Amino acid sequence: MFLKKLIKVLFMVENNILQNLEIIELNDSTMELISSFDCGFTELKDFLVEDSLFQTKQSVNKTYLWVLKDNNQLVAYATVSVDAIVLNTRMRSMMTKKGINYKSLPALKIGRLAVRKGFTGKGIGKIMLGFAMGLVDDINRKAGCRFILVDSKNYLDSEGKNPVDFYLKSGFSPIKEIRGRSVPMFLDTMNVIK
Repeated sequence: MFLKKLIKVLFMVENNILQNLEIIELNDSTMELISSFDCGFTELKDFLVEDSLFQTKQSVNKTYLWVLKDNNQLVAYATVSVDAIVLNTRMRSMMTKKGINYKSLPALKIGRLAVRKGFTGKGIGKIMLGFAMGLVDDINRKAGCRFILVDSKNYLDSEGKNPVDFYLKSGFSPIKEIRGRSVPMFLDTMNVIK
């Protein structure tokens, strides 16, 4: 279901934006791109400017930048790392029925995902989730990875959008009741990747 939606989004995204985007890994030479980035969440910008390069160099996570080729403007970024989902009672029962009897399962964690103000609602976030799916597929060629995890912000950004809604529409489910300023969520990639 997600893959069909992603393909539909790819066709709906403004062609000039999609064709003009490139994905690059954060490194010393890309740091000048990040200073003017504003996504409406101060902590997401602060992480990008203050911590992302150090954490990448320490192999804590990896940050990818979505940049417009024609003007070198950073329009989005995502930070990912490996993780595991500890199965709650409901999820463990569901997995046991599938013959999987573990307390936790491997996952790719989206630590941060942010789109620049003025570029939200154009399908870039969906493209970024598609990129994360591709990473899961790559991991599965050499090791196991079943889920994508995210701790979604649960409050409105400066444009009046709540990230939890974006993840729910993208097929993610809350691990526990939605409340508080951060909501742990998961996506079982088994049906999407296959």
